Amino acid sequence: MTQNEMQLIKYIASSIETEEFAHYEYCQKNRYPFIMVKKRGKCYANIFYDITNFNIPLEALSEKIKHFYLSYVEFVHIPIYDIQSNLDSFYMFNLIVKVDDTDFIASRLFDYLLIKINNGHL
Repeated sequence: MTQNEMQLIKYIASSIETEEFAHYEYCQKNRYPFIMVKKRGKCYANIFYDITNFNIPLEALSEKIKHFYLSYVEFVHIPIYDIQSNLDSFYMFNLIVKVDDTDFIASRLFDYLLIKINNGHL
């Protein structure tokens, strides 16, 4: 494993604006997707991702993410009324997940998006 791989930060879970901005800059500099996690009540977290600065088809990617996400929601029984506002968005840039699943989903989302960024297509 290289030094760069050992220090890879896939997402930030912070409410401090300066840390969020620093992580955003880190992601832009390294051509990584920006992913931020914020707790949403006791049971849920919101995973937000931003890849708008990359040359990939956002609408098609968003549809793929939505497909994966709806499978997750069904599998873990998240009520639709808890996520309806996200589903109504044109782009699927926010994912409400169970707190216990946050690290796994945010990390896998990073890996998936990084592949799409590096390949430049879906």
